[in-house]
Amino acid sequence: MDQHLLDFPFSRELFCAAQAVPHEPIDVRELRKRFGVVDALRGVTFSVARGEVFGYLGPNGAGKTTTLRVLLGLMRKSSGEASISGV
Repeated sequence: MDQHLLDFPFSRELFCAAQAVPHEPIDVRELRKRFGVVDALRGVTFSVARGEVFGYLGPNGAGKTTTLRVLLGLMRKSSGEASISGV
């Protein structure tokens, strides 16, 4: 890995964790997010294997941005599991 990439916050920890984690680097299981009475995410499940190229496509309002915000820890999930390198 390029040294300058390791200078970003958390990148060294994620890189080291990714080397030791035996499971999928990105793992989302039955992810749900509610905003009041609205279900923004309803049971989203997917995983991305190491080295895999993955596209996350869908129409406006499908929950793509909400999924990424939850996965990155910028928004709390209502239920389910979402992890990057087991974190």
